[in-house]
Amino acid sequence: MAGAMFVKTSKVGVGDAGRMARLFVALKPLYYTVAALGVVPVAFRPWSHASLRWHPLRSTLLWALCVHAVSLASLRHIWAHSSAALGGGSLFSNFSALISVVHSSHALLIAPLWCEAHRCRKLVAQARTLDSLDGEVIGACWPPLRTRAWTWFWVIAIAVVFPGSTVMWNLHLVAKPLDTIQLYAHSMANVLLGVIVSVTSLLYYVIEDVALALEERFAQRYTRYKSCGELLQYRRAWLTLRDMLQGVMFAPVTVSLSCGLLVVNAVMCLYHTLFTAMVGVPPFVVVGMLVVTSMQLFILFTMCNSADGAVHAVSLANTEATTRLCAVLFRDGTCQSMSAPEKWIPAATI
Repeated sequence: MAGAMFVKTSKVGVGDAGRMARLFVALKPLYYTVAALGVVPVAFRPWSHASLRWHPLRSTLLWALCVHAVSLASLRHIWAHSSAALGGGSLFSNFSALISVVHSSHALLIAPLWCEAHRCRKLVAQARTLDSLDGEVIGACWPPLRTRAWTWFWVIAIAVVFPGSTVMWNLHLVAKPLDTIQLYAHSMANVLLGVIVSVTSLLYYVIEDVALALEERFAQRYTRYKSCGELLQYRRAWLTLRDMLQGVMFAPVTVSLSCGLLVVNAVMCLYHTLFTAMVGVPPFVVVGMLVVTSMQLFILFTMCNSADGAVHAVSLANTEATTRLCAVLFRDGTCQSMSAPEKWIPAATI
């Protein structure tokens, strides 16, 4: 998914390609992490031309297929082991086996992910359209520090924290010696979940940053416009930004399934934590379970919070821009030949 953010959709000049890549430049570390972990196949191209690619010799397709083949074999081993445990006793006495089945099911998200990843090309085309309207919209200090920090946070989480939580899950939840085969499937489940949530969250952060940059630039220049065409350029920018906000969810099935599995798994882990605390297990086991449960709830909260922030930023900035445009148009007679401003100014709410 992250790699697909940089698809070159048509033949353009070097400058256009550079601006297109610059809009999503904050996702660059995540792109290389996704490629190294084999989540999706990406082409062997320079950074500004990075893209999804399914060619067996010109992309990482073979590496990705090997990674997920091992993951599916490990998943089959987990389900067989858990089925045997659930069949040999009551559900409550083997509740950890049921949690294991639910958590490892995240590894199956690779199927809808690969089917829907290509849809992000429309989002890339919209980003290029927005940047081609005014190359100075995003400014010289792009990307903002906040988005870069979140990108590195997710890279560290996917590469370090999630595997560490998998080890903690095996030590404290299963309470048995580490099974390398099972450990692999749970690790890939965490990686896929982290990639889906991180790409979605970071795209919302990018849109929020663009909305704030566009509103700031418009606030500095709206009183010094030279023609109606210059104002209409901002109108097209706002419309494109609104379309980008709606197009972030280009993989609805994948995101919906991941959120559903995440909620179910978090509720089951919380129940198991409370149950183990009441039966008097060692405190470090309860603490380990609380850490795993808190991580799942944090992931869900982060994605929802980033989406809310992007919608709020676009709506607020759009409303302020509309107000300023109305003030200018009614003050200056240059554009009085135009019809009512609300016919060409984007809606104030998204």
